[in-house]
Amino acid sequence: MDVLYENIRRFRIEKKIRQDELAKKTGYSTNAMITRIEKGDVDLAYSKILLFAEAFGVSVPTLLGFSEKDDLVDRVERLQPKWKDDVLQYIDYATFRNDQELKKEEQ
Repeated sequence: MDVLYENIRRFRIEKKIRQDELAKKTGYSTNAMITRIEKGDVDLAYSKILLFAEAFGVSVPTLLGFSEKDDLVDRVERLQPKWKDDVLQYIDYATFRNDQELKKEEQ
C-alpha cells in the first residue's frame, strides 16, 4: 500500500491541490490528516480511497499504482478461449457503436 500513499502525494502535487483543499474534498477537517496519509501513517478505508481517486480525477487502480491497460489485457488473456472470443467481439461492437455516436455528434 506504500504506492497508494506515494501516489496521493504525487497526484496532489501534480494537480496543484493544497493539503487543506484535499482534506475538504475527502471529508477530513484538517490538512494534518492528509500529511499523515501521505506519510503512510493511516490505513485508508476503500470509501476514502474512492474519494481520493475522485478528487484527482483518476481511477482507483491508477491511484493504487496499477496500469489499467495492462490489468485489462492480463485479465482477458487469462480467459478461456470461448470467453476471450466473446469479450473481444463485444469490444469490437462497443468500439463500432462508439464511433457511430461520435460521427453523429460531429454532424
